[in-house]
Amino acid sequence: MSNPQQLPTALLPATDALQLDTVTITPEQITATLVAIRPAAPCPQCGERSRRIHGSYSRTLADLPWGQHRVRLHLTVRKFRCPTPSCPRRIFTERLPDIAAC
Repeated sequence: MSNPQQLPTALLPATDALQLDTVTITPEQITATLVAIRPAAPCPQCGERSRRIHGSYSRTLADLPWGQHRVRLHLTVRKFRCPTPSCPRRIFTERLPDIAAC
C-alpha cells in the first residue's frame, strides 16, 4: 500500500455500506467515525427493501485494543420505514453485520 491516504479505509471490511468520515489517533485511543451510505435497507422482519428514511442516530462501538490503543467506532446509521403495510415492524434500523453483530 503505497498511498498513506488509503490506509484508514484499508483497515475496514470491504463494504459499500459505509463511508469513513474521520480517523483520530491519540496516544490512548484510535477513533474512526463512519457513516452508513446505502440508499436502501431490507426490513429484518419481512425482508422488503426500503428507501424511506425515518431518521438517523449515532452509536459507539468498542473493540479489542490494538496494541496499547483503545479502539472506538462512532457509527451513524439510519432508521427506515418498512414499505409493507402488513409488516408488524414499521420502523427498523439498518444492519451492518460486517461491522457489528445484531
